[in-house]
Order: sequence, then C-alpha cells, then structure tokens
Amino acid sequence: MRELQHFAVTIARLSGAKGHDIGKLLSRRLGVNFYDKELLERAARRTGIDTEFMSQHDESVERRFLAPLFGIENGSDTLEDRLFNKEAEVIQDLYEKESCVLIGRLSDYILRNKKDVINVYIYAPEDFRVDTIMAQNGITRKDARKLIREKDETRENYYKFYSMNHWNQKKGKDIMIDSESFGVEGCVDILEAAVRSRFSVEKT
Repeated sequence: MRELQHFAVTIARLSGAKGHDIGKLLSRRLGVNFYDKELLERAARRTGIDTEFMSQHDESVERRFLAPLFGIENGSDTLEDRLFNKEAEVIQDLYEKESCVLIGRLSDYILRNKKDVINVYIYAPEDFRVDTIMAQNGITRKDARKLIREKDETRENYYKFYSMNHWNQKKGKDIMIDSESFGVEGCVDILEAAVRSRFSVEKT
C-alpha cells in the first residue's frame, strides 16, 4: 500500500449550494478531520472573544466596526484583523499538523502557496439554493432569496477585503462543481477521486 501523502482540501461555497454537506462527507470518505465553525471557535479562543457573539459576524468585514465594543482602537489592530489573523494561524497550524478539509474563511487564499492543496468552489443555480435554504430554515422563498444574496455579498466583501481578489473567481480554484447537477454524493465522488489521484491516497 502506498504511503498516504499530506493534503488539504479547501472549499469555498455559495450559500445554499450544500458546500458544508459536501465537505463533511468528503472528510469521512478520506478519513480526515473536517473544519468549518471549528475554525472560528479556535480563533475566538485564541483572542479571548466570545465565540457565540463572533459567530454572528463570521466571514464578515462588519466585525471591523464592532471593535469599539471591545476597547480596540481603530487602525490595523481592529477586532476584524485580530480574528482574521488568528483564523489564519489556526488554518496554517492545522495544515502543518494534519490532512484535512477546510470550509471557507479564506482558507484557499491563506494556503495559496502550498502545493499539496486542492481548492474547490461549490456553486448552484439560485433557485436550487433558495429551495435548500427554505428547507433548512423553514422560511419563505422571498426570505430565503434575500438571505442567500446577503450571505454571498458578505462573503465576497470579506474575501475581497483581505485577499484583494474575488471570492468566486476561477483563478486559484482547481475544481468548480455545480452541486445541483451532481448532488452531494456525486460531488463527493468527483472530489474524492481527484484527491486520491493527485495525492495517492489509498482507500481504507
């Protein structure tokens, strides 16, 4: 059996495109850890900021404007910058220590110079995403459509603010998949095959 190579999979996703579900199932298939909200929780612990409070402003540049609430002066050391820097440290630490699947939080940008990383972008048509959000949250179609647009705009602004690039651009992405066309299982089949092919990962 070939020795397992070190790797990381980063997943950027449109709201309602089921990127979380895809990432979680992929991690189980590959036998590695999956990190989503855990990245925020670890970063929050390192900064001493309340995790529940910060989760309401996850992947948002709005956290920058909350700095005065924590007695942080405006400038380079804002609440936003502190938390982003800690999230980046957490992602780098995890990458150095283990193979893993990482969801969002600019993980593709933070690990952009690493060769053993596959960067994935999960998208889907708006109507499909609206149906997903309606089912997940028990809200109306109008509210679901508003929610996904707000979330996508927030993520785009967050990504652009720190990377000076566009979150949904093709540059820097190795694989872009329409989750409506392939479904969660189909997307995972594709990604699992890509990881095993590129990093010589044997099935367990």
